[in-house]
Amino acid sequence: MSPLLLLLLCSSAVASGRGDQFTNHWAVRIRGGPEQADAVAEKYGYRNLGQVGGLQDLYHFHHSRVLRRAAFPLRGRHSFIHLDAKVAWAQQQLVKPRVKRSVLRDSALLSFNDPKWSKMWYIHCQDGSGRCRSEMNVLAAWQRGFTGRDVVVSILDDGIERTHPDLSQNYDHLASYDINGNDHDPTPRYDSRNENVFLLSWRDVQHLLVKTSRPAHLKAEDWKTNAAGLTVSHLYGFGLVDAEAMVMEARRWRTVPPQHTCSQVSARRSRHIHAGLRLNSSITTSGCSEDPQVHVQHLEHVVVKVLLLHPRRGDLEIELISPSGTRSQLLGRRLLDSSSEGFRNWEFMSVHFWAETPAGTWTLEVKDTPSKLRNPEVLGNLKEWTLILHGTSQSPYQNPAVPHPRSGEQETPEEPEEEEEEYSGPCHRECADRGCDGPAAEDCRSCIHFSLGRTCVSQCPQGTFENGTSRRCQRCSRGCESCHGPSVRDCLSCRRGRFLNLLTSSCSHTCPPGTFTDDGQRRCGSCDDSCRECIQQADRCTACYHGYSLAGMACVPQCGAGTFFHVEERSCSSCHSSCRTCSGAGPEACLHCAEGFLQQEWGCVQACSPGFYPGTAAGLPHGLCHRCEENCLRCSGAGSSCSRCTAGFSLISRTCIMKASCSDADEVFCEMVKTNRLCQRKFYRQFCCRTCLMNA
Repeated sequence: MSPLLLLLLCSSAVASGRGDQFTNHWAVRIRGGPEQADAVAEKYGYRNLGQVGGLQDLYHFHHSRVLRRAAFPLRGRHSFIHLDAKVAWAQQQLVKPRVKRSVLRDSALLSFNDPKWSKMWYIHCQDGSGRCRSEMNVLAAWQRGFTGRDVVVSILDDGIERTHPDLSQNYDHLASYDINGNDHDPTPRYDSRNENVFLLSWRDVQHLLVKTSRPAHLKAEDWKTNAAGLTVSHLYGFGLVDAEAMVMEARRWRTVPPQHTCSQVSARRSRHIHAGLRLNSSITTSGCSEDPQVHVQHLEHVVVKVLLLHPRRGDLEIELISPSGTRSQLLGRRLLDSSSEGFRNWEFMSVHFWAETPAGTWTLEVKDTPSKLRNPEVLGNLKEWTLILHGTSQSPYQNPAVPHPRSGEQETPEEPEEEEEEYSGPCHRECADRGCDGPAAEDCRSCIHFSLGRTCVSQCPQGTFENGTSRRCQRCSRGCESCHGPSVRDCLSCRRGRFLNLLTSSCSHTCPPGTFTDDGQRRCGSCDDSCRECIQQADRCTACYHGYSLAGMACVPQCGAGTFFHVEERSCSSCHSSCRTCSGAGPEACLHCAEGFLQQEWGCVQACSPGFYPGTAAGLPHGLCHRCEENCLRCSGAGSSCSRCTAGFSLISRTCIMKASCSDADEVFCEMVKTNRLCQRKFYRQFCCRTCLMNA
């Protein structure tokens, strides 16, 4: 069924036309004589068939492990011959076919009843001239029988939308059941977890795309071959999709090993990014080889998390260089990105290092090219960066030294495909007496303890509970991190962002009244008896029951107006003379000010201090002292109403401007600011002080 799934995934790909046929013969130019040619041939698995006629230094190479006929050049260890310094030139030979002028194209021999077929330009070509430029080989996969006909979709667990138009007509509800959820609805749960059993996981599909895609006719200036022999570009990725090659590869595919994640942080020290120069920062890693649980030996994708401050981040370019020398651009210049936020733990991802070995020194390269819209003397700072490697500790391919068959595969007579032999090696320790089909826990035919999907485990992981009857790990209710049953009231602990209600044993995003959220324990704790509401701790009250009043963050017996409950004396005492109501002794404990007083920050005053001006606030029975604009010592209200500035600042148009900074950055720029009425924004006033303020 996996080839069918891949064909459905690739149904938006493009049909195949007849193209070049690549052979397993090469013409190679090597200087140094026949001995040197023999050494190079042996190094890459070729056989030297001798010199080509009387052409000096030109040899005929043959590779027995490469298909005799293929629709495109196959990748593998033999591909590295092009990179060998001793090889001046190498070319894989093509079949020169005889073509009859009246022959019909393959697409003319096929008929489809899809009413929209004629409009699907991305699957087949409309014109009959030349090779199809949008070649994705869907017709070739169709001709192999992968059409979806007579296929019944049977769903045994959450994970497939039975109402999807591509599945609804073939969906068999009598053959479908959600075993883990114990219900008849296999519709997926849209939460952060994914416990479904896949024939092909998303990572398997990624590997299949990488292995079977090819550059074809796609033109880009940055096509390169990484250290694993894969051709990749920023514009086209790994190249054009080949539907036939994908389904053929999927027929023999084995699920990739578990994904590991290895992280390493650079030394935390601020480094200036000078204009026009490149800043290099390095991290040396072993791929976490010291920890088998996170060891990465074969890369999939690489993430770089950057903490960087910059006055205009659109001027930055960032590249990452692997230990093997492969370079990937993470960020290019962006003329319209004028943000001054920089990158605060911003994550950049690249797949250009796919299948490389991560051990060694990784280099982050940052270049700043200042635009005319900023002061180049203001430098950016690279604070730190984190290298996050995703991949596997084992090779994801059955035989990495031999390339897998690709589109256009023709079985050679001398190397017929061998049938897979029955496994006879040792089983995993979690396998029961029914044996196994391989050495891993997912190869067991029955389990000693519990089964999690297709894998045998000694105990059930978080998010599941042990069903002793079926000896399976069943999922907890949504939101539960651990539980003792499938009900929403069987929770023992909650996932991040939810809290356990101890009274109902259920998880929710908020705690009910009378409780507080304990972030450390992820549970709802009960408030003190006098607290109607509290936060973080039981005695940190924010609201009290009748007969109690709030004193600070405690509920105390309610006292009359102008008094507060004195905890030490256990009686009601008078508030400070500036307070109408209070929570304690002294002017700083006022809740409301007495008549004739204004509230300034945490106290009540008769007149506002320098740097403040009197005003009102909605909901308060007394006045309030508001703070003046920055660097203003005396003002009459909000906004530009200053009448006196602090030392070092000048008063210009009722605004305080630094004495040494009131000049125009650029005459043309400031004239544009004035024309577009941008002087109201303080950012532009700083650059065009004289134009905006002195000529206002």
